[in-house]
Amino acid sequence: MVMCDKVEIDNRKIQARVNDLFEVIPDDSMIVVLSNREGKLWASHPQEVEALNIEPEQWQMIMERLDDGNDPVVVCGNDFQVVGAQLSDMDQEFRYVMVLLSCRSSDALFQHMGLVEMVINQINLMLSYADRELACV
Repeated sequence: MVMCDKVEIDNRKIQARVNDLFEVIPDDSMIVVLSNREGKLWASHPQEVEALNIEPEQWQMIMERLDDGNDPVVVCGNDFQVVGAQLSDMDQEFRYVMVLLSCRSSDALFQHMGLVEMVINQINLMLSYADRELACV
């Protein structure tokens, strides 16, 4: 019998949750980025996020603004918009979700803000269900 340490089990659990969530995000849609309390990022489309050249300080600024009670946080880049939100306090692994949309106009983003907020709420719900499911295993 092979024994796994708690860190290895936790890492596998986290990766399974990330994979399950990102599996339902279409390739040609928005980019979803999850972050834990320490600022580690998981992206649904890592190559696209890397190509945007978002500095670690920018991610940190979004998270700090969320911690200060600003929810959601909207940040406008050159060719993209980021909408960040805090996840449910029940979630142990993930603290923040950021949705990245490629649009040149903040007006376009605000026209679809209800849809973006619904997607964020669905992500929160999916993660909380996955957490309950894993707790029963």
